[in-house]
Amino acid sequence: MARRQLRHHIKDAYAALRAEAEWKRLIAHGNGDQVAEAAFNLGFQLASRHDISGARAAYSTAIKSGHPEFAPRAARNLGLLLEEARDLDSARAAYEVAIESGHHDESPAAGVNLAIMLKGVGDVARARAACLTSCVLPRAACLRLIVPTSLTQPVGHAPVPIQFPPGWG
Repeated sequence: MARRQLRHHIKDAYAALRAEAEWKRLIAHGNGDQVAEAAFNLGFQLASRHDISGARAAYSTAIKSGHPEFAPRAARNLGLLLEEARDLDSARAAYEVAIESGHHDESPAAGVNLAIMLKGVGDVARARAACLTSCVLPRAACLRLIVPTSLTQPVGHAPVPIQFPPGWG
């Protein structure tokens, strides 16, 4: 049984390496749509391996492509990656690119991510502005997201959880 699992893991590793090589080839020689998708996929794979500099470069390529789907997705993913790496200024810039794209899913999701990040560093005013100007959550949900619970809930009550629509990361 262990031998079969090992064989399966080795097969998966080779498949990932082949995919990575193909994405790099498409980035170097593909057309616009191929480059954007390949760069996004490569960035996602590199991020999953904690290769921050490689993922950052790949996501930046996807963003620069201006592709209507992959550029906003790459910008939001880059924001998440940089926030996790504690590069908050760069994360904020990446989230703002996703927000400004106007993408139906990534723009509001990036607004929420930015609001949570800003609230985490104590910038409640900018967090409120990010949430209210970029997301489709009801105003009350945005306020519950970014205002301390003690200001929005009576004492002794738990905060109301926010229900995100399907597809919101």
